Amino acid sequence: FLSILYPKNETRFIILCENRNRLIAQRHEFIEYWYAGGKNTKQLQFIPRPKLPFFYLFDWDFDGLNIYTDIKSKYFPTIKAFIPDNFELLMENQEDVKEHYSKWKNNNCFQHLNETEKAIATVLFDTDSIIEEQKIILNKNNLSINGIN
Repeated sequence: FLSILYPKNETRFIILCENRNRLIAQRHEFIEYWYAGGKNTKQLQFIPRPKLPFFYLFDWDFDGLNIYTDIKSKYFPTIKAFIPDNFELLMENQEDVKEHYSKWKNNNCFQHLNETEKAIATVLFDTDSIIEEQKIILNKNNLSINGIN
């Protein structure tokens, strides 16, 4: 399945979300949100490649980064990670996050990241920290960093 939250106006960008909570939020003016089920990405093989800019919004943790690199390598080579602004302020020690089960095991997937993604992931890995998707606020600055105007 693929759940979609359409925007209020014409879609200008698509954001595939690791977690379903973005789809139960208010509709955005021009961003279309997709949810395919976290690790359950196999159904993405049946979705046509989007013609619009396409981002992945996820938990910056071991599972989230591995899901992202898997989606990028198997289904959507042009998808980009949604980069959080001021990511250092969003970081939490993974041991302090309740019900967080995606612990850093290794950094093998970092080889598939671009320089910006790798820099963020490396800081998180080195400090045993994560960033939860729901803490990433889609504001003007954050959208601008990702090339969404």
